[in-house]
Amino acid sequence: MTGRQVTALVVLLASQFMMAADFSVLNVALPEVGVSLGFATGSLQWITTTFALCAAGCTLVFGRVGDAPSPRRTSRTCGSSPETTATIAGWRN
Repeated sequence: MTGRQVTALVVLLASQFMMAADFSVLNVALPEVGVSLGFATGSLQWITTTFALCAAGCTLVFGRVGDAPSPRRTSRTCGSSPETTATIAGWRN
């Protein structure tokens, strides 16, 4: 593997890890989120489903944005934006 391929693989693995970590945190915090929002236990699945749909939508949008102009420039500027924003928002609370 070349250096660029290794770098691409590391970036993809890191982003996949971040998504897995986000879903793990959501599942651990789900009971408290349900109590805070006043949801019944049976309705908690909608929170997870909504989170998954938003994550998939962002993946599709940023994938398309990355394919349009220069993939190298776009991945540096947009690739980490959703995860960085979510992490900062989590630390603020």
